[in-house]
Amino acid sequence: MRLIADDLSSCSALVVDANPTSRSIWISQLRDFGVGTVAQAARPQDARRQLEFRTFDFVLCELHFTTDAMSGQDLLDDLRRNQLLPFSTVFIMITAEATYAKVAEAAESALDGYLLKPHKATHLAERLHSARMRKESLKEIFQAIDDEQFEEAAALCTQRFESKG
Repeated sequence: MRLIADDLSSCSALVVDANPTSRSIWISQLRDFGVGTVAQAARPQDARRQLEFRTFDFVLCELHFTTDAMSGQDLLDDLRRNQLLPFSTVFIMITAEATYAKVAEAAESALDGYLLKPHKATHLAERLHSARMRKESLKEIFQAIDDEQFEEAAALCTQRFESKG
């Protein structure tokens, strides 16, 4: 059941959710999309440890962890603050929470997607595909930032902006 046109066999994903059933569903969906390697974490702290030592193409994370003081939003903020999440990584928050305040807070953290539970596999596939296309189109800029060539990154941004009219 391939729902994404891209070949994702060389991609890796991290699924972060305390609920083993949710993790299992997301892992199955990612494998159905063709993602080659899927890791999992039940707690945000475990996910952070994995992200300290490994880079993932996709991170799917629950917003609320009932038995944990840290939320998915806290994890994302910590990863950004400590530069543990490369710009090329697609980070999607999946939650049943749809209040304006939560969505706005998530948007301020430069999320690549916000998906409400319950969701269809096609909705997740669409979010992953569009976020991946966005990341791919900005790849040169992200690489310049990663290489700490900030002037080049700014020039690439300006060039991109001007070429779009």
